[in-house]
Amino acid sequence: LAGPSAYPTATRDELARLNPSRIILVGGPLSLDAQVEARIRADNPMSTVERVWGETAYMTAVGISENAFPAAPEVFLASSNRFPDGLVGGPLARGVSPILLTPGAGPLPASVMAEMTRLGTTRVTVLGGPLTVSESILTRLAEQGITNVVVLEARHLGYGGTGRNGGQVMAGIGHDIEAVKKHVGKEGLETLFKISNLGAGIIRERIK
Repeated sequence: LAGPSAYPTATRDELARLNPSRIILVGGPLSLDAQVEARIRADNPMSTVERVWGETAYMTAVGISENAFPAAPEVFLASSNRFPDGLVGGPLARGVSPILLTPGAGPLPASVMAEMTRLGTTRVTVLGGPLTVSESILTRLAEQGITNVVVLEARHLGYGGTGRNGGQVMAGIGHDIEAVKKHVGKEGLETLFKISNLGAGIIRERIK
């Protein structure tokens, strides 16, 4: 390991002991600056030094996958916002499956989906429940024909509460009913309640 501008003695000594033919620096200049790279090159003149990085954490993960895996029927998917998930998922991947990253919320990045297509992926193991990797990402996988998806959660899906979810599935609007009614009318209010109940039902079914 090394820091943005730190090249620890322990890392330098271990590289000297290993005498690798190839050294890959993971991350851009904000993760490992040019001075650290220069020192590594100077200390290892017989090694080929390469850098793998992208503009985002998930693009860096795609770069690692491209360098290490010509194909992978199974991929592990973790949130780029919660580094421990991807870290502890390493032993599960066993070095035979890449760990790709995705934003916790929002759509699955096109670069990540493209990498799964290149790898020929047919099975995805998601590290964390919907509060970590959103349901929309699982939907995107299904749309691309990847339906063999396993979600690993600490206990069971929907368990417990976090800052984003109280651990409850309930319908409601969350605003003053009369104020909302003034804007949308009685029929509009009834429609909002129907949508809310529908959403709660979908969540319950997916947790099952």
